[in-house]
Amino acid sequence: MRCANCNKDWPAGVKFCGDCGNQLTAAAPSGLSPAQANVNEQLKRLLPRIGLGLFREIQPGHHICQHGSTHVEVRVIDFGGKVAVRSVAPVAIGSRLDAELLRFLLNKNAGLAFGAFGINEQNIVIFSHTILASSMDVEELGASVNAVLLMADQYDDQIVRHWGGKTMKDTVMDQVLPPNILHLLRLAESRR
Repeated sequence: MRCANCNKDWPAGVKFCGDCGNQLTAAAPSGLSPAQANVNEQLKRLLPRIGLGLFREIQPGHHICQHGSTHVEVRVIDFGGKVAVRSVAPVAIGSRLDAELLRFLLNKNAGLAFGAFGINEQNIVIFSHTILASSMDVEELGASVNAVLLMADQYDDQIVRHWGGKTMKDTVMDQVLPPNILHLLRLAESRR
């Protein structure tokens, strides 16, 4: 168990922190710590107010919203002992991860004030932004989530054009539409 006051770890069953004396509490049944569960409740109240549409909680502390040609995931996370909220949008799936793409992403990151491009464990190019929950309000949360969506939408087509792969829109269409309809749609797009 971890002390919510000083972040010192203690074995299960210990009732008080041996460093600061704070009472230790077990993690909530959801798998979230009590502090994370509180932030998750705050997220549930704030997400509908940022004006992006319906967010679904797919598991405790993990919310998702489809928006335009992509989607955004908003998660409650531990950030060095503090509770934070991380927004992530996939940008390109299956792109060629060569030195040129990595240089492109790093150059873009160097010019950004907030957020960053990255590559997740599934080799998907993502854009993410994290805010501390202690200062989170509807404006800050909305700015964070909107920035992530804007960057994903702004760069997905460019990355796919140069390094291959698919945008989220293409990936979703591949999973939903029958192959003959997909073929007709792609023919129509190529004629534009």
